[in-house]
Amino acid sequence: MLKATMKSRIQSIKVKSGQIVHVLREDELHPEISGNKWRKLKYNVIKAKEEGYDKLLTFGGAFSNHIAATAAAGSEYDIDTVGVIRGEFDPENPTLKFARSRGMELHFVSRTEYRERGSKAFTAQLRRKHGSFFEIPEGGANYYGIAGCMEIPGTLPEAFDYVILACGTGSTLAGMVAAAGDKIKKKVLGIPVLKTSDALRGDIDKQLWKVFLDDELVAEYAGKYVTFNDFHFGGYAKYNEELLEFMSVCKREYDLPLDVVYTAKAFYGLTRLLERGYFRESDRILFVHTGGLQGNEGMSYLHGIEFV
Repeated sequence: MLKATMKSRIQSIKVKSGQIVHVLREDELHPEISGNKWRKLKYNVIKAKEEGYDKLLTFGGAFSNHIAATAAAGSEYDIDTVGVIRGEFDPENPTLKFARSRGMELHFVSRTEYRERGSKAFTAQLRRKHGSFFEIPEGGANYYGIAGCMEIPGTLPEAFDYVILACGTGSTLAGMVAAAGDKIKKKVLGIPVLKTSDALRGDIDKQLWKVFLDDELVAEYAGKYVTFNDFHFGGYAKYNEELLEFMSVCKREYDLPLDVVYTAKAFYGLTRLLERGYFRESDRILFVHTGGLQGNEGMSYLHGIEFV
C-alpha cells in the first residue's frame, strides 16, 4: 500500500488580521505523491492490487497534479500506468516529462474525445489499445479517493471549529465532511478554484452519496459544509498580480509555499473571510494544504514567469 514518507505537521501562522491559522501540511506527506493526491490514490492502488490488476489508467489535463501523482505511485508501487491526456503532446511540458520519467504511457485525445471519457464506447476503445486496467476517474474522484480523504480528520491531534480547503472535484471536501466526527465542530469551508456557481454543491452531494448511499444522510451532511465562489480569480488556472503578490508574501513571511491553481486561491479566500469577520476570535481554524506544488513548474513553463 502507499506509505507516506512523513506525517503531516501542523504549522501555526499569525496572519495580518491578527488571528492564528493552523495549516495542515499535507503537501509534505510524500515528495512526489503529495497532499490529497496521495490520499485519493491510496485505496485506489490497494483495490487495483486486490483485484489483480497490473495497470492503472486515469485522466487529466496536460499539467495535472493527479497525472503526475499517479505516475509516481505506479513507479513506486510497481504497477503500470496510463494517462489519458486532454490536449496535444508537448515534449517540454514538465508535468508530462515527469510522468514519462516515472514510466507512464501517455494517450493524447482531443477535448471533444475527452468529454466522452465516461462512455462505454470510449472505455472499450481504451481497453482495445491498452488491455486490462483499473480505471481511476479524473482527480481520483471515486469512492476509494473519498475514502482516503476521510482519513484526514482522524490524523488531527485536536479539534477545530472550521476547516477550509481548495475544491476542484469536491471529493476531498466530501471526505472531510463525511468523517468530520468530533474533530470539526462547526463546518468545512470549500473554496472552488473553478469559475462556478452552486453547481459544485450538487457534485459534492453526489460524492457524499457514494459514501452513505442514503438521500437523508446526504441531506444531513450537506448542512455541514459551505462553499465560497468568489475567490477563483477568473477561473481554473487563472490568476492576476494580486494573487502572485499574495503567494510571495505567504512564502516570505510565513514560510508557506502555495500553488497558483489551488492552495493560493483557497488561502487567499481564508484571509479575506477573516478580514470580513466571518469567524469569531475564539474560533480555531485549520487550513488543509492539499499539495499540488508541482503545478507551479508547469504554470511557469506555460506563462514564462516564476511562481514562488
